[in-house]
Amino acid sequence: MGTTIKYVLVFLISTFISSAALAQTSNIENPQNDPRYKDPGTSQILGIIIVGGGHFYAGETGTGAILLGSAILGPVIGASVATSNTSNAVQSGNAGSVTGPLYAGLAVSLGAWIYSIVDSRKAARRTNKENNLSVSSNIQLTPGMLTTKSKQYGYGAKLKINF
Repeated sequence: MGTTIKYVLVFLISTFISSAALAQTSNIENPQNDPRYKDPGTSQILGIIIVGGGHFYAGETGTGAILLGSAILGPVIGASVATSNTSNAVQSGNAGSVTGPLYAGLAVSLGAWIYSIVDSRKAARRTNKENNLSVSSNIQLTPGMLTTKSKQYGYGAKLKINF
């Protein structure tokens, strides 16, 4: 399994663990009772399930629409360009590899999905801050790449606890 895939898996697993298990304290009595409050964990899970879903949930519909549109249109446009290049290449007798536009479209889609995952927690926090529903977390769990003294690399999670 490639190192990038391992890092993505560690990131996704730690995201699920952190969103479900972390206790939060608030600067006001109980912001979760306010209908304007957006839970960062829920936002991130929606960002994992649906591209831009966390941004839609947090109220950043413009960003959510751009992310969802990029994720859908990137591969569609890439496939249509690859298809037209294939037919032109077959007609000219040069039927080499013309999958570059398709891969570019898939890369746009993957990039939109990764950005949706990474930024959705921040989108919920921005919305809460705008509505004066500031919530701070006492425990933070983030994925990380670890290095040993013998210069070997590994993957794990960093845990930070504030008292």
